Amino acid sequence: MKILYYGVFDGKTWRSEYPMRQGLEHFGHTIIPINFRSHIPGHVLRNWHKHKQDCDMVFLQNGNVFKPKWLKYIELPLVFKATEFAVTSCQHILDAERPPDMVLAHSQQVVDYCEKKNILVQRVHHAFHHQYYKRIESNYLYDICFIGSLNKRRREWLEPLKKKFGKRIFIGEIWKPEKINQLYNASKITLHIHADQQDYVPTRLFEVLPTQSCLVTESLGENKTSDLSFDGYVEFNSQENMLSNIEDLLNNESKRLAYLKSAWAQAPQHSWQGRMSTYSQFFEETVKRNAHPHTTNHSL
Repeated sequence: MKILYYGVFDGKTWRSEYPMRQGLEHFGHTIIPINFRSHIPGHVLRNWHKHKQDCDMVFLQNGNVFKPKWLKYIELPLVFKATEFAVTSCQHILDAERPPDMVLAHSQQVVDYCEKKNILVQRVHHAFHHQYYKRIESNYLYDICFIGSLNKRRREWLEPLKKKFGKRIFIGEIWKPEKINQLYNASKITLHIHADQQDYVPTRLFEVLPTQSCLVTESLGENKTSDLSFDGYVEFNSQENMLSNIEDLLNNESKRLAYLKSAWAQAPQHSWQGRMSTYSQFFEETVKRNAHPHTTNHSL
């Protein structure tokens, strides 16, 4: 199958678009990657008109800054991947006059919104890039690492840990995947605290799986699905519960190792390469369901 893939193809190979493209090609699909954030005037529609006769479907990922009015020109089956947990990040696509034929949603919040609008939706998770995230057998430098933006909520949760663990905790905003992977492997525990009070599945959950760090994350809540119900990480629902879980894992090496072994066993299916078998199936089903071309007056 030939797929016109609108994503962020800007040469930064740590972006998920790159391993996803490789994974889809591994399953026999031909991918035409288009960087929809290009500043070249008319870039999006020009590539649609150039490739539409040769393609079987269109795949749009994220859609941030993708103009809803462009969708009305797409007459092929359209699958949209809503990559953020908040509905507001993708609402302009979901509310468009020509909505997607299928949505792959990262969060239950987006699933619920699609169902209210009678848009076919499937819950999917992010994954990790196997070329960047892997186990490095090295000595631990930290008991805990926290990597991410430091807003008010996170600072309040981290302050007691800074006082308790001092130099044994690393806290910082790191963006290069090679450095992030080094920090994971140099830390007995990787900590995730949600940016706000909404539950979601952090990409960090998958990145940590193949490393020698044990993930302790704030509760996934309603976003936890059956394929994430394994003993490869620990959840908490309060600051007190977070601290007790951290102390338990630091004081019980055999318990921490058991979590690591479970995470290592689960990791392959949560890489982008492994995840693309499911995407491939969804794409093929969408094309079969929408065998007849759309018109500009598309409606479900």
